Amino acid sequence: MTLSEDDSALRRAVLNRLPTSLYRYSSLEGERKDWIKRLIIKSQLYFVRPSSFNDPLDCRIPVNYDGISPLKARARWRRKFKEQFPHEDSRSIKGRVDELLNSLRSEKGRDKQNEVIYKSIDGNGIASFSSEPFGMLMWSYYANGHKGIAVRFRMTLENLVKIAPLNLPVEVKYSHDMPEISYYEIDSDRHNFLSTILGTKSKAWEHESEWRLITVNHLGYVQLPPSMIDGVILGIRIEDEDKNDVLKWVKERGDRLEVFQMIHKRGSFDLEMVPLTY
Repeated sequence: MTLSEDDSALRRAVLNRLPTSLYRYSSLEGERKDWIKRLIIKSQLYFVRPSSFNDPLDCRIPVNYDGISPLKARARWRRKFKEQFPHEDSRSIKGRVDELLNSLRSEKGRDKQNEVIYKSIDGNGIASFSSEPFGMLMWSYYANGHKGIAVRFRMTLENLVKIAPLNLPVEVKYSHDMPEISYYEIDSDRHNFLSTILGTKSKAWEHESEWRLITVNHLGYVQLPPSMIDGVILGIRIEDEDKNDVLKWVKERGDRLEVFQMIHKRGSFDLEMVPLTY
C-alpha cells in the first residue's frame, strides 16, 4: 500500500481519480487553531487516530473469518503467531491457534478479534479532505459554522511521494450496507483490505465527498512539501481577529499562497469565493 517507484496499476487507478485540489475544513478554536497555524507556516499536517472521528462506525467494518478451509486457516494463524512469538515452542503456538480458532466459532469471539484489528488500525494516522470547497454542510460542521477556514492542497504525485510515512490516498466510498471483507485477504490484497476498512462510510456522509491520506503507524504532525499547500479560504463568518491571524500566518510562511473570502452568491443559496488581497 505504500507509495513506491514501481508504476503499479493500483497506483495509477487511484491517482487517476484523485482530484488536483482537495480541501481541508477546520475551525479556529482551541488546539485546532494551533494545528492550522503550524500547517500554514510550516506545512506540517496533523494526522489523527480513527477512533477520534465523530462517526462511531467509521473504520470499524466487521471482518469475516470464513472463506478458507480449516487447514488453511490453521496454517495462517500458525504463521502469524510464530512471527508474533518467535521464542515460543510449537506446542505453545498450537495452543494459541486452537484457542483462537475455537473462539472464532462464536459471535463473541469474532467481535473480540475484530477489536484487536481495530486497535491495530487505530495506530495509523488519518487526515481527511473534501473535493468540494463550497460544501454548505462542511462549512457548518467542520469550520465552526462558517467561522473557520478551508486549506487547499495540491494533490500531485510529485508532492505525495515526498511524504513519509504515507500510504496511497484513499477515496471514501459510501454505502447503505456494511461491505464484506475477509481477514485472509490481508496477505493477498492488503491495499483492498485496508482501504475498505479505512475508506467505507454510511451513505449519510456522502455529502462530504471525502478523500483520506493515511500515515502508517504514525500519529501527529507530518511534514508536507510546501508546494502541496497553495490556498486558504476564509469562511463567511470568520471573526476579524481570526482573519488577521490567518493573514499574518500566510505572510510569515514566506512563499505566496492564494487567499479567498467565501461569500454568499446573490440570488441563490450557494457560496462563492472571491480573491482576497493581503
